[in-house]
Amino acid sequence: MKNTKKLLIYFNLLIITLIMFGCMNDMQHQGNWASPSISNEVMIVPSNEGVLHKYSISQNSFDLINKFPASDSKIGSFYGNIEIIDNVAYGISYGSDEGDKCQNKSCISYLFAVDVKTLNSSWTTEYIQIDGAVVGGIKYSNETIYFATTENDSFNEKGGFFYAVNSTNGDIIFKIPIANRVYDSIEINSKENIAIVGDVKGNISLYNISKESIANNERKIFTIEMDYSIISPAIQLDGPNNETNYCVGNINGEIKCYELIKGNEFTLTEWGSLKFDGWIWSNIELYDDSLFLVTLSGNLYKVDVDLEGKNLNIAWEQNIDKNGKPVSGIMIYERGNVANSIIPFDKDKLVIAELSNGSITDELPFKDGVQSLPVMKNDFIYFVDKENKFRSYSLIDRSQKLCFDLNEMKGCD
Repeated sequence: MKNTKKLLIYFNLLIITLIMFGCMNDMQHQGNWASPSISNEVMIVPSNEGVLHKYSISQNSFDLINKFPASDSKIGSFYGNIEIIDNVAYGISYGSDEGDKCQNKSCISYLFAVDVKTLNSSWTTEYIQIDGAVVGGIKYSNETIYFATTENDSFNEKGGFFYAVNSTNGDIIFKIPIANRVYDSIEINSKENIAIVGDVKGNISLYNISKESIANNERKIFTIEMDYSIISPAIQLDGPNNETNYCVGNINGEIKCYELIKGNEFTLTEWGSLKFDGWIWSNIELYDDSLFLVTLSGNLYKVDVDLEGKNLNIAWEQNIDKNGKPVSGIMIYERGNVANSIIPFDKDKLVIAELSNGSITDELPFKDGVQSLPVMKNDFIYFVDKENKFRSYSLIDRSQKLCFDLNEMKGCD
């Protein structure tokens, strides 16, 4: 039985690797799962061509002069999030040493901090090169950028490094070797100075992220096995007695919830679990004390969480009639007194569902497919399609506000 279980786990690891790089041919990039990022009336838009552009929401136009990088160089594909903090856009991309498509073992990541007004680097260098691919993007907390590579050097197919970088100057604070690959599963608890990191072997580990000088082999303070690959980050829930809880999903379609126990060292104690239909691979969202998630099978769920009684319950399940796979989880927004979710599917549409009962209220078809989770401003959604076209639509009357070809840098239909 143990050998059978191990074989099943190894098989799942192989499959998840193929799925996570399903946007590639022969393990090469086809680009860009990152969403645009908004700061007031400015939007930073990632292009498939390895370039960041600036879009003015109020003027409905692109800056045709400034871009990042300012030179003709490219910085690969943007798979993770781009965080805008105090008018600086932080993010990480990856590609070859020339910023083109790359095979995973030879990828270089490009960590950047860009002024959203000028699109110039906020650091003394234009960007910082990191050996290996960073698929999951970054986490920002207390002037520190956290991320993990999927390989720890160009010659090792396993493991990676967990980094902390000073956001003000780009200096590396620490670099911790990790035995297994990490894709997107990083959550930061800045109050307790710990990181919760999941890997593709199914381990959840706690790391001391204090900026004090600590030996790397002493930064890992606890590990618990979940058996199946963890892709999505843990989500934090604060309990009625000020206790901290984390719920984590895996590719076996399970959510497990843990209480963070504080003693001489931190530990996690499991108190609840639920099984779903399909892999949990994108972010779980918290809204009005309930969890919302979409599985890779295209099923949308609401989960009620009783933190005092330590209990989980599926409130409703909605199977979406779809063509293709969900791209990157769900976006929650409110209109009046109604809360809704938007779920993008890669081949042809966006699906809108009410959060109260899961009913599908609308579908927005797009012939060129959807490549990223949209962002929203004033009842307009913004996203990049699979043809590298930036699009904006009204959720009220479905009218198109803008279509802009990021390859040609000109308007489109």
